[in-house]
Amino acid sequence: MDVQAGPPRRPSYRQTVCVCTRTGTAAAEVARREIYPAPPRSAQWRSRLAGPRELGCVPTPF
Repeated sequence: MDVQAGPPRRPSYRQTVCVCTRTGTAAAEVARREIYPAPPRSAQWRSRLAGPRELGCVPTPF
């Protein structure tokens, strides 16, 4: 879950929260409860799938 507030080019607040849920709506609800201190009220919440780098996967040597 990516949380941003402020102008798109230079956001004044940016944070990534990792949550495990089935839907984007549920992810937003969990992230709102877990983030401390609370983000600005104008924050935008975007759910997305984590990539391999964020999960700690490394390529295997051949």
